[in-house]
Amino acid sequence: MIFINYFQGHKTADPPDEDVEAVMRALIGEFQEVTSCDNSETARYYIDKCQMNINQAIVCYYEDLP
Repeated sequence: MIFINYFQGHKTADPPDEDVEAVMRALIGEFQEVTSCDNSETARYYIDKCQMNINQAIVCYYEDLP
């Protein structure tokens, strides 16, 4: 299952930090599973860069490969 823009469009109060971190951990796991990237900091970089849009993060990762 791929999370898509979990917090985009979220108009209520900001979620607690632990909720954001739980989602980030799940997204990092998905990113690593799809890309076979074993570096969680690289995964986090692309997920942050793409505002937690996992699909865009994966595309950006592959676009940046040499």
